[in-house]
Amino acid sequence: MHNEKQENELLDREDKKEKAGANTEHMENNEDNEKSNKYDEKDTLSNKEVKDKDKFNIEEMNKLIVNLKDQLLRTVAELQNVKKRHDIEKINISNFSISTFAKDVLSIRDNLCLALANCKNTSDAIVEGVKMTLKHLDKILESYDIKIIASLNKPFDPNYHQAMSEAVSDKEPGTIIQVMQEGFMIKDRLLRPALVVVSKSK
Repeated sequence: MHNEKQENELLDREDKKEKAGANTEHMENNEDNEKSNKYDEKDTLSNKEVKDKDKFNIEEMNKLIVNLKDQLLRTVAELQNVKKRHDIEKINISNFSISTFAKDVLSIRDNLCLALANCKNTSDAIVEGVKMTLKHLDKILESYDIKIIASLNKPFDPNYHQAMSEAVSDKEPGTIIQVMQEGFMIKDRLLRPALVVVSKSK
């Protein structure tokens, strides 16, 4: 009987030890699980922070790309405008650089015309010589796109004509009845206005 009692006590002690060990192991497992969960939460937070930072960086980069693209387009457009202005200036210089010289040449033409108008007492050879010179000069002027403005019997236009006086005439008022000095265009620009007399009503 005494032996049975001791054996039972030993068995109870072993059961308690086993239970205590199981409880300890269970607690350790729980602690490990809690630690693991904490680490998982930290990892999840870290991953979220990284993703948020990446998203922010991508948005900033996209904004920067849009701004740079806009600046590039503006710069290209400005360069094209500068090039166009430069090309126009080159054309204008090429076309109109002789304007001052052309005006001086026109004064020579005026003198030839005046000489022809007063050649009544001059020999035919001289008259023909002046006519030929005038004809040749007109061809040279035309080669540089310098042309006479048709004025006689045309309506007065202040863009091309300069009225020197008015005179009573049977023609419509405002009609050019006399050209005192021919006007000229150089290409599509006025080189010199025509000096004219304009009709007025009686």
